[in-house]
Amino acid sequence: MNSDIDANLNLDELFKTIERTNHRKNSSDKDALPEQTLKKTWEEEVHQLLKSRYRFDTIVRIILACSTQLLIFGWITCVIIILMNNRACYSLHDSVLIAILGTTTATVIGLALIVLKGFFQFMKQDVDLRDK
Repeated sequence: MNSDIDANLNLDELFKTIERTNHRKNSSDKDALPEQTLKKTWEEEVHQLLKSRYRFDTIVRIILACSTQLLIFGWITCVIIILMNNRACYSLHDSVLIAILGTTTATVIGLALIVLKGFFQFMKQDVDLRDK
């Protein structure tokens, strides 16, 4: 979400720059840039903004993937500890253990899968813009 805000701010700045340039062009100023130069400048700016966005998204995705791996590793470690200490500390019946550990493990892994799948999906327009 933060990257969307940053991208929108940068796009707003880009549109303001284009408007200023168009205003100079319309006022028939001698310093107005040729249309080809404007297009090239605009394309370079868009390319730079996209690179910045992808760099930020990559960092966030790495952090999210690592934290998810740590969460799942920690949960599996807790499950193993509960199973090993069940007879001595908890004395839970086998069916209770299966119900509690099975549903919570499915929830932890399923939630991580849903979040990661939603965060790592690529939109076709992003791939098209990246490949240009």
